[in-house]
Amino acid sequence: MKVNAIRLGIATALGLAVIWILCVVLVWLLPGMTMAVFADMMHGKASEMVMGWHLTLSGFFVGMFAWSVCGGITAWLIGTIYNKMSSNDA
Repeated sequence: MKVNAIRLGIATALGLAVIWILCVVLVWLLPGMTMAVFADMMHGKASEMVMGWHLTLSGFFVGMFAWSVCGGITAWLIGTIYNKMSSNDA
C-alpha cells in the first residue's frame, strides 16, 4: 500500500499547528507548571536553568510556522521513503 506523501505532510503540518496552539495556551495559562514539565523534555532542570517563557504574537506565528513546515517536510520525506521501500515488495 502506498502512502500519499503530500497529504501526509500537510496533515502533519496541520496537526503540529494545533499542538503548537495548545502548547502556547498552556504556557500562557500555567507558566510555572509548563516550565517544569517542558524542562524535562529539554533534558534540563527548571530550577537550574536560567530561562523563562517569552511569549509574543510574532513568536507565536513564527514558531507555529517553523514547527508546521519542518514537521510537514519530515512527514513527506518519511512517506516518500516508505513508498520507495514498499514498491520493492510487490
